[in-house]
Amino acid sequence: MINRCDLTIEFDEPSRRYKTGEEVTGFVTVDVNKDCRCNGLQVDCQWRTHGRGNQSTGSTATDNIFEGEWTAGGVHRYPFSFVIPNGPCSYHGHVLNVDWYIIARANIPWSFDPWEEADFLVEPGWNTAYEPYLTGDPTCSSNASLEHRIQVAQSGELGTVIFGFAFFLVGIIACLNFAFDDESSVGGLIMALIFSAVGAVTIYFGLRNRLATIKLGEIQVQIPQKRLRAGGIVEVLIDIPPASRAHLNKITARLVATEVVISGVGTNKTTHTHIVYDDPPHTFEGSVDRELLEGESAHFSHRYRLPYDVPPSFHADENDLNWSIAFHVDIARWPDWEQYRPLEVLPADPRAREEEQAIDDDDWSEAPPLTEDAVW
Repeated sequence: MINRCDLTIEFDEPSRRYKTGEEVTGFVTVDVNKDCRCNGLQVDCQWRTHGRGNQSTGSTATDNIFEGEWTAGGVHRYPFSFVIPNGPCSYHGHVLNVDWYIIARANIPWSFDPWEEADFLVEPGWNTAYEPYLTGDPTCSSNASLEHRIQVAQSGELGTVIFGFAFFLVGIIACLNFAFDDESSVGGLIMALIFSAVGAVTIYFGLRNRLATIKLGEIQVQIPQKRLRAGGIVEVLIDIPPASRAHLNKITARLVATEVVISGVGTNKTTHTHIVYDDPPHTFEGSVDRELLEGESAHFSHRYRLPYDVPPSFHADENDLNWSIAFHVDIARWPDWEQYRPLEVLPADPRAREEEQAIDDDDWSEAPPLTEDAVW
């Protein structure tokens, strides 16, 4: 079946590379094959995820650029123009990709609606330093969302304990059954013991932080700036009010960026993750081989620079690029304390980056580059 018309999209910028805040312009060309009426030639500017997760989209603008009659053999060019919002930027990772598209669709009555799309790249622009950066779903980057993710991380400890207890209980029951069953196999008993061991280890990791607080008291973690730009200074604070005498081996913190996407629906949902950035642990000054006395609070702080070339946070339905700081308190002869705290990373200020490159500045940290499969 021949389409009544064919659509093509042309960009005024041949490279198809744009910065946030710039205008993406071009033409939709309509090649008419049969006489027809168009109830609307609609052009959308939108971002879309693709990769291993379910697709998420975000439409920033829609424009109806024509409505009327087309005659067979005619060729028509209609201009389009959209201002690119301040994010999200294009991102090409391992299990998550974010790309921008111009999509043209002609509404032809009693016929298949012809459509065409063309992708383009969006990079951080000068407006990133002055306007709120859009990470996809704005509700996911709010203060309430950050606090909610902290609560989810902490509540996950209880879920780990419950899961581990279930494994441990099943293993113990199976061990007892095999112990009193003369016809039981050695292999079955070994499997039951493995179940019990896995459950016990899982319970330990779920209770580890609670065990650590017996020595250290309720550890207070502060991140004064929960939203920081690439190239900015990361500052973290830890207060420990020892509940009893304890010896610290050291306290470390490291930044981690993880792609998290979900594929499938219902009971067939699968979560895929990939770490795209994981810097070496940074040791808090004064925390190495430190003796803590009961009732004498200890305060630790550390600051270092985040590299300029890291990707910004991204949040959408079932597709995320999450940043967090992993804290680890190493206690001598006692279970360690570990916790992840989420934060938002925004694109670097282009002016600051250019100034940084022009100055032979002392390096704040030996942070690793992004993995080769994560380019944005």
